[in-house]
Amino acid sequence: MQKAKKLLFSASILELMLAVVLLIFDGFYSANWLSSLEGDLTGRIVITCVLFVLSVAFAVDGVLALRYSRASDETLKKCQKARVLMGIAFVVIAITAYILLCVIVTKKQGAEVFVLVFSFFVSIAVAVLNIKSAVDMNKPEEPKQIVTSQVVKPQVVSPKRNDIDGLIQRLDSLAVLRERGLITEEEFEKFRTEVLNSYKD
Repeated sequence: MQKAKKLLFSASILELMLAVVLLIFDGFYSANWLSSLEGDLTGRIVITCVLFVLSVAFAVDGVLALRYSRASDETLKKCQKARVLMGIAFVVIAITAYILLCVIVTKKQGAEVFVLVFSFFVSIAVAVLNIKSAVDMNKPEEPKQIVTSQVVKPQVVSPKRNDIDGLIQRLDSLAVLRERGLITEEEFEKFRTEVLNSYKD
């Protein structure tokens, strides 16, 4: 799923770039024909509107693709069909740009050729990225391998450490016997030494 998200992120950046280029070109194109209101105004108005609508559509889809690239896996799977449809739409746009390019090149136009070539290649790239990301959404996630740098050795607890509580209890018992007068101080020291020696062994 991470690969699909990366592809969608790349597609969104390309769509936003295409939207900006088309919007800038639309502004220059509109300013050009508005400065001299001559010739076929209906055709120019239609071209201006189409360029504006396309740039807005690319911008909106670019933002959506960007959001999907950061969404959860469940949300991303819901947009799978939409991504395939957008991929097909971009193929259609690329074909249209190519046809227009063939027509305009014969008329030797300048900026239009650049915009159409740019639109053609970006549309092909975005179509591939959208369709590839939709395909990758179906692929199961590969399990992540956990690599440990150190081998963890099990701690071996010596019997002596387990016996510390027993040692303390025995010493406490000897102290109680001495306090009650049941053993003398010498006997206490003797027993205490024996208990400690048995612990050291």
